[in-house]
Amino acid sequence: MQLFRRTLSADCLTPPGVFSRLVNRGDCFMFESAEGGEQWGRYSILGISPACRATANGAQTALCFRDGHEETFEGGILDWLREQVISQEYIAADDLPFAGGAVGYFGYQLVSHFEDIPADLPDPVNAPESAFLLVDRFMVFDNLKGTLTCCVRMPADQADAAETVLNGMETSLSEGEMAKVLNLDADTTLSEAPVAQTSQADFEAAVSKAREYILAGDIFQVVLSQRFSKPLACAPFDIYRAVRHINPSPYLFYLHIGETTLVGSSPEILVRREKEKAVVRPIAGTRPRGKTAAEDKALEVDLLADAKELAEHVMLVDLGRNDLGRVCRYGSVELTESMMIERYSHVMHIVSQVEGDLHDDADTLDLLAATFPAGTVSGAPKVRAMQVIHELEPVARGPYAGTVGYIGFGGQRMDTAIAIRTAVIHGGQVHIQAGAGIVADSVPEKEHQECVNKATAMFRAVALAEAQSASTPDNKPADTTEGTTA
Repeated sequence: MQLFRRTLSADCLTPPGVFSRLVNRGDCFMFESAEGGEQWGRYSILGISPACRATANGAQTALCFRDGHEETFEGGILDWLREQVISQEYIAADDLPFAGGAVGYFGYQLVSHFEDIPADLPDPVNAPESAFLLVDRFMVFDNLKGTLTCCVRMPADQADAAETVLNGMETSLSEGEMAKVLNLDADTTLSEAPVAQTSQADFEAAVSKAREYILAGDIFQVVLSQRFSKPLACAPFDIYRAVRHINPSPYLFYLHIGETTLVGSSPEILVRREKEKAVVRPIAGTRPRGKTAAEDKALEVDLLADAKELAEHVMLVDLGRNDLGRVCRYGSVELTESMMIERYSHVMHIVSQVEGDLHDDADTLDLLAATFPAGTVSGAPKVRAMQVIHELEPVARGPYAGTVGYIGFGGQRMDTAIAIRTAVIHGGQVHIQAGAGIVADSVPEKEHQECVNKATAMFRAVALAEAQSASTPDNKPADTTEGTTA
């Protein structure tokens, strides 16, 4: 196999501008990054027309290929990924952040494949448990060099066919209609108030029950969440455009697979692999940003002096060490960054980094299994916390608290974010889920309000997108009915 490329000047192009011309062509994705929430990361990755779409529920995976024909793979999504991605030829492309592979999401319920956690909760959203695109055609913006590289992965003896594909990709840059300018000063009142899946009384009762488990020494912490939903009244891509302005984060993503769209702005890595190096980066401990430099510094000092925040952070770092220790060489797991402050557009967090070297008989999916889901969306001890979540949350989490990202061909690269601060769009509804970490001294009313506050921040982007649709009547919600990947 070979990665054929064509590099173009991008001095008159932007990633959202190009993607707005492509977003209504079926299955597609865009990944961007805002470093520290204050400056754009170097690369943006765009993909359309994947070789295959895979949507999985339990032990069966439905496949839809580029030419429109469909098949059923008799196995779960992990089996399909091992066959179609991990076992494929690795092509080194160190100058690119991505060289093709599987792009998509694992829902939270994937944990039932790894641990004794039942998969029997109802799911009113009904999105696939996991869904991926097999990506062999994509574009990479280099925001430092001002270039756009079109890439296609094909057999080395098919240079003429690759040239034809690259010609089509270049032509697509000027086809289709570009999105209208987004008015950032528009009214941000939602067209309809979101409805909570769980009543406040029921959620607070669940918090009280979780505290009983904690006080009995059964668990140290557990993250309980609730879902808020409303009818979709805007184009999903406009939600993404609003999110990237309102809350830029290290992991910005727009992912449309079949009937489901995920739009997110996650601050937190789940796990990353670069050749033999495995990385987790726990985040715990939060303060708002100050209005002045002096106030910002004072809030940092206050955060680093907060014994409760520090204790929670240390617990999650230890959990990260233990997770990596399951698949890394003995003695290779180390804390490479300890309690650093990372600043984002609206908040600051305490962040640490744990790294290890994968042992020879562990592959990328073994690494994923060892770290999934993150302790920051489950609790500690992790397995018992997940059992408590299963008992106390009334519906399945769906994509929330799972992971979004990519696994490269050959399995030498993986980069995944925790699916938080994420809108799930399915069946004409937009769903936003948020959680709160429950500890011994948690106050149920405050934990409920924390969930509401987190969801409200994401719904601000939905409201801005709705205002855009209202001002441009032709900008309707995208058709998310299932079709081919062409």
